[in-house]
Amino acid sequence: MANDKRIRAAKRQRSLVRTVLLFSAFLLVCLVGVMYLLQFSDRFKIRESQRDPSVPQFVPIVSGGRRQAVWMTLYFRQGDTPYLAAEHRQVDVPAGESIEAAAVARLIEGPQSHGLSALIGKNIELLSTEAQGDTLYLDFSDTILFRPINNPSDRAIDAKLRLTAQSIANTAIDCGRYARVQIYVNGAPPKRSDFGFDTDNANGDRPLPALGFTNEVVMDAQRALESALDAAKNRDWQALARMLATDAGVDLSSSGAETLRKNWENLPYRIIDWEVAGRSDGAEELFRIDLHYLHDDGHESSRAGIPVKMSRENETWKVSLEALNRLIEIPDRQ
Repeated sequence: MANDKRIRAAKRQRSLVRTVLLFSAFLLVCLVGVMYLLQFSDRFKIRESQRDPSVPQFVPIVSGGRRQAVWMTLYFRQGDTPYLAAEHRQVDVPAGESIEAAAVARLIEGPQSHGLSALIGKNIELLSTEAQGDTLYLDFSDTILFRPINNPSDRAIDAKLRLTAQSIANTAIDCGRYARVQIYVNGAPPKRSDFGFDTDNANGDRPLPALGFTNEVVMDAQRALESALDAAKNRDWQALARMLATDAGVDLSSSGAETLRKNWENLPYRIIDWEVAGRSDGAEELFRIDLHYLHDDGHESSRAGIPVKMSRENETWKVSLEALNRLIEIPDRQ
């Protein structure tokens, strides 16, 4: 009898030891799991050294867990002008990718509309997208700051880099979630002069601030018309052709340059100045232009109130070939 009691006591003791061991193993697994999660979460913390020392951590920006189709507005360069034009597209945003990252990826791919050109090269990489409050932080590879070695301070390059920064900011802000965009290069804020701002004064050495939406560089109807007139004044037929509206379903952006050259090049006069006034109904804008011409024999003449209608094609303002040809009708001699 006593022997049976000892056997039962030994079994209870072994069971208790087994329970304690299992519980200890469970606690150890939980502890290891928590430590792993803490270490894993550190991978998503942003570099804090140069952004805002008062804020210890930024939030990585991702979309939901599902693939989604999103309509977005992308801002590309209008031909070779100093302006941006909007291109609306439905974009497939993969699961886990932010809308803003998808938009920047489309800027790198380039435009689909004729007359627009890409500002960001395909060798440029978006390294991260993160946020603090209403500011979006976009970190790019240093290839975004490319300047030719033989001409690093060219004003045209400065203008292109400025427009690049404004293209990125306008596109990301138009996604509708942030009010400002801070551009970083390899994890650090670039200088203002790196992106062509304040290259001729001491402010160029200051960090590039967060950019808001820059409406002044977005091509509206009047800016488009004035760019077309400027191209006509300089006899830049390629640039002028990129401003041509589709004619009866035919895209004139490639063939139009030769047509314009034939119609305009041998004229005994050329456009030297203009004044523009206009009105808008949203989809179209009608302008009246006062044109001033210089004739080959040196005298000047002018025409007043020439009507020119601008029309939207995929949010890009264009002018018809017929309207341009009206501008080169023989002006009255004065």
